[in-house]
This record gives sequence, structure tokens and C-alpha cells, in this order.
Amino acid sequence: MKKVTRELIKLRQKYVANPKAIQHISSVSKIGGGELNQCYQNAFKSKAPEAFGGSMMSGWLVQPYDPVTNSTAIIQHWWNVDRNDNHIDTTPTLNIDSDYVQDLGIYVFCFTNDARLDTHLGKSMMFKDGRFS
Repeated sequence: MKKVTRELIKLRQKYVANPKAIQHISSVSKIGGGELNQCYQNAFKSKAPEAFGGSMMSGWLVQPYDPVTNSTAIIQHWWNVDRNDNHIDTTPTLNIDSDYVQDLGIYVFCFTNDARLDTHLGKSMMFKDGRFS
């Protein structure tokens, strides 16, 4: 797990009642089959019982450190969890070395405010010089 991943989890756990709502997911099956840059739509289409029998999952993809920008990109992301708690990502990814961080706070916010939202995809972040932006 990346240092930035640990920092993100520590920061986000301050804002949720259940600390397990924000956690590192160590194993995600990256099966592809969806459309690039369409993670919410891919996860939504794949949540059907005939596909995985599970649900959508919200969170973050923590990218590897980029020495050119001296920063780490953190991308808000959606994927699926099957009935056996296996995490499955149908969105093609350009970086297989990303850490997945489950963030149920995003899930709860989106589905509580569904009618008022134009999108269910949050803004990405950058971690640079010890700060998130």
C-alpha cells in the first residue's frame, strides 16, 4: 500500500461514522469490458444479478507517484462487488499499479442526493508536498 493511500484513508476516516467504510482493497479483479473513462456507467451496468449478483462500490484509485510533477493523482472511481465480497472492475485502466480505496461515504452521498446530482462522479485529487488538493 502506498504512503499516499494511508494518508487518504486517515483523512477520509475523520468524516465517516464507521472507520471500515474507508479502507484499502488489496485485491480487485480487473476484467475490463467496459468503456474507458466511464467507470460509473460501467459499474451501474455490471451490478445486475446476472452479471455479479452484487452492488456498486465507490472510492478512489491512488496512482503511482509521478516524479515529473512531484505528485500523486487520486481519481474518484466506481467498480463492483459480488455477493462473495470480490471486487471487480470492468473499466479499462491505463495503470495497473493503482491502489483501490473503498469510500462508502461517496456511495451514500450519491444515492441519498441522487435526484439533485448531475453526476455521481466526484472530482479527482492531487497529493503534492504533503497536501491534498
